[in-house]
Amino acid sequence: MTATVMPEEMLQALKPEYVAPVVAYLCHESCEDSGGLFEMGAGWVAKLKWSRAKGATMPPNDASPEAVKKMWSKVTDFADPDFPESTQDTFPPVMAAVESHKNAKL
Repeated sequence: MTATVMPEEMLQALKPEYVAPVVAYLCHESCEDSGGLFEMGAGWVAKLKWSRAKGATMPPNDASPEAVKKMWSKVTDFADPDFPESTQDTFPPVMAAVESHKNAKL
């Protein structure tokens, strides 16, 4: 597919023979890495880290596109990111939002 848009030397450097050993290692019993995301090309390999903006919570009783627009700068602000390392790390901000909605109804 890419033969018509990439030079031959680039195609040779991007061959699957450079990806397969990484996959094989990740599947090996001695590999302690699990659940990672990796970027690779031409024999170069790097683990990626997820980061998450602090985010924002919609105001109670205002789940609207306009409310999202008002908070969008906070949703996309990576000035002080979080670095979730597990699925459990995803729960605290959601539970805080649940609490803020619950408290608003009191």
